[in-house]
Amino acid sequence: MQHQNTAANAWAAAADVREYLARGGVLPAVHSPVPLDGGEHAVAVLNHHTGSSFHYERYLWAEVIVPTSGPSVIVGPPAFVAGAVAMNALRRARAQYQAQAAAAWQWRPSPVMGVTLTTKRLWVHPYGTERRHFTFDSITGLWMHHTSMTLEFAMAAAMRLTGAAVPWLAAVIAHYRRRPDVGPARFDWSNAAAG
Repeated sequence: MQHQNTAANAWAAAADVREYLARGGVLPAVHSPVPLDGGEHAVAVLNHHTGSSFHYERYLWAEVIVPTSGPSVIVGPPAFVAGAVAMNALRRARAQYQAQAAAAWQWRPSPVMGVTLTTKRLWVHPYGTERRHFTFDSITGLWMHHTSMTLEFAMAAAMRLTGAAVPWLAAVIAHYRRRPDVGPARFDWSNAAAG
């Protein structure tokens, strides 16, 4: 029940900000922890200090090295050698299968400290790595499902961000992404708040 209330509140906040911006409202600038371009200002800095938590993923493949451990010389009676060779072949085949599965394109999570939203970009602050930013004019698709947003890009891997504040972030991104000076993108809100 708590999750449903959180999701309902998130969607109410998203609807409110969407309506506010559609009527010509302007979000106030907040102090930015990220570098800004000319004419850009931060509108939200969300992290665990502000009561927000996020789950961040990218749709990527991985390079995996298959271990080649096992005996290289087998000594013993013919039945023992044949069994050892067969077991070694099975072990290597299984390792190859597991490596291919691990290397396949899939959603790969990365722990995140928080996000910063500006009038031009979404910044993600993963633990242990440099901040990553996603410019609104590079977005080719935005899909919402509950409190999860998936962004697709023309020249980069898709990203997914999940958290209670995500519907609000998505509404603001959709507003700034639909500027007349930026090309078309697909936005699907049809399944957004569905249970």
